[in-house]
Amino acid sequence: MGFQNPYFLFGLFALLIPIVIHFFNFHRYKKVYFTNVSVLREIEIKSKKTSNIYKWLLLLFRCLTIVFLVLLFSAPYLKNDEKALVKDGENVVVVFVDNSFSVRLDRAKAKAKEIAEMYSSTDRFCLLTMDLSGKERHFVDKDRFIYLLTEIETTPTSRMMSEVYNTAHKLLENQNGDNKVCFFISDFQKSCLDEENFKHDSINNVFLPLETGDLNNIFIDSLWSETKSVMQGRGVDLKVRVKNSSNQDAEKIPLKLFVDNKQVAVASLDMKEGESKVVDLSFNVERKGILHSRVNIMDSPVVFDNDYYFTLLVEEKVKVLSLNQKGENPYLMRLFSEEEEVLIDNYNLSNPPYNDFNTYDLIILNQIETIEDGLAMELKKYVENIGSLMVVPSLQMDLKNVNSFLNSLSLPYYDKLKTQKVRVNKYDKDNFLFKGVFSQDRDDIFLPSAKMYYPIKTTAQSARQSVLTYSNSDDFFVVCPKTISNVYMLSVGLDTTFSDFVNNSLFVPLMWNVCVLSQQANPFYHIIGEEEIIPSNSAEETLVVKGLNDSIEFIPQVIKNQKGYSLKLHNQATKSGNYNVINNGEIVSGFSLNYSPKESVMEFETKKLKGIESQNLKFSKSQYPLTSHNQYIFVLLSLLTIICETILIYKLNKITKQ
Repeated sequence: MGFQNPYFLFGLFALLIPIVIHFFNFHRYKKVYFTNVSVLREIEIKSKKTSNIYKWLLLLFRCLTIVFLVLLFSAPYLKNDEKALVKDGENVVVVFVDNSFSVRLDRAKAKAKEIAEMYSSTDRFCLLTMDLSGKERHFVDKDRFIYLLTEIETTPTSRMMSEVYNTAHKLLENQNGDNKVCFFISDFQKSCLDEENFKHDSINNVFLPLETGDLNNIFIDSLWSETKSVMQGRGVDLKVRVKNSSNQDAEKIPLKLFVDNKQVAVASLDMKEGESKVVDLSFNVERKGILHSRVNIMDSPVVFDNDYYFTLLVEEKVKVLSLNQKGENPYLMRLFSEEEEVLIDNYNLSNPPYNDFNTYDLIILNQIETIEDGLAMELKKYVENIGSLMVVPSLQMDLKNVNSFLNSLSLPYYDKLKTQKVRVNKYDKDNFLFKGVFSQDRDDIFLPSAKMYYPIKTTAQSARQSVLTYSNSDDFFVVCPKTISNVYMLSVGLDTTFSDFVNNSLFVPLMWNVCVLSQQANPFYHIIGEEEIIPSNSAEETLVVKGLNDSIEFIPQVIKNQKGYSLKLHNQATKSGNYNVINNGEIVSGFSLNYSPKESVMEFETKKLKGIESQNLKFSKSQYPLTSHNQYIFVLLSLLTIICETILIYKLNKITKQ
């Protein structure tokens, strides 16, 4: 047995008061004058025994009243050394303070300080927040821990609770101590609470939920475009997913799109409670360069997520590299040589510019015969990490060599050359390569024919989309989707020896879309705390990142990788918005950052965490706390003794009057 407030036990000295009253009041004799002594003797015989019993009971109830009141304020508890949170010896403690947008940070800090005050100065503490930064993963003494609490600020970073939980346990596993405990102070948003991923071990866990209520919030969850490339003079079809995270319907919610600070589109939507809806917003790209944009939704009381930012990088040209076995392809050069939007470079297949591969959107293997091992290795890295590839066969193609390369990429392979005339009789009008080619469905399109071709065969590991198909069901042209790019395979060479495709009406739009749609669009935006690597088109080592509408400015780390160059932010950007990348005072690129949508779902876990006991912060050394229910018992017992005392006093007064 122990007491949370042992100093209240001094109140037991108040027991002397009823004892003194009992002996000096009830035992005091009074003179009573009677004319008839026999009457006095009769009264004394009848009431003396009853009166003495009532007096001793009155003393007992008065003492019990004082005892129950003292116990109420001293808060007794039962010790349980096996499950104690604070034990004798060295305690090692990890305290997680949730500093995300949804949390009242002042309350979280106060609870963390209250935890520290329970421990001694010899115990060790580690403070964790949603940032999980390197500077947090150190154990310090009690005074240093309390000081670190004052430095915590609200962060835009949002993590799954399992990441925090497992990090805390891993830190404790590497420490020596008599008792190891983890405290988690959070509002426990349902969108971040993945208890099924918690690591199970013998470390004690205390979950301290911050009191909060579900808030109504309508927010933008994400946005994207089905447009493969963003080019000047072309339209962009934007998809915006909006969620209603509330328990009531909403009507006529305005959704506005701004590009270069100009409103270019608007929509109004009605949403039912809990509904998720995708809204279409379209606009035309009026210029090249960096287009900082945002989508705004009018909503309250949660306003930090009303703006969703994105940036469009409209490139000057689509860059194409043609690796030729013998020489330039005259049909490709005739198509692209005069075009401002496509830049095509020609190199011999035996001397490719390996170092510049990452600068091209598409590489064409023009009428290949063999592929050397070094080139095959570089092309494989290019397809897997950077851009798209187009394979054009030749009459002298070494099937074994080329198919070995295709197999390394899990692509279909070429079968032996067929020398028979066959016409294409089917095309996939829904394929992305035909988007915008036909104003309406037509059955009278003149399709190409072939004099000879290499049948394209599919393996179990390869996937393909048939774009043009012969009448005998063989494929004329296929697309093989890869992780971030596509591989295009022709069954014929791009000359009249194989087919009339180069003179067919489909040649121009099909080859144009292959090139233009191979351009890898930069990510529209990045999520703060989840994406620290930002692609960059600048190879300069010293760059400056500056917020478009505020004073945030910092120098990022420039990293060289297979895709070129990237920026590592190191959590220096803490606000959502549009950002410029500057080199020597000149803006060279841009990107956008948004807060995690998980923070926008204002729903919280109000029940106990499954399999883990949530506790209020009312405990001390080697104890389990008494609940408010136990405290009510002491209050009721005190009231009961007072009632009994009142009844006894009434009885005694009645006897005395007799």
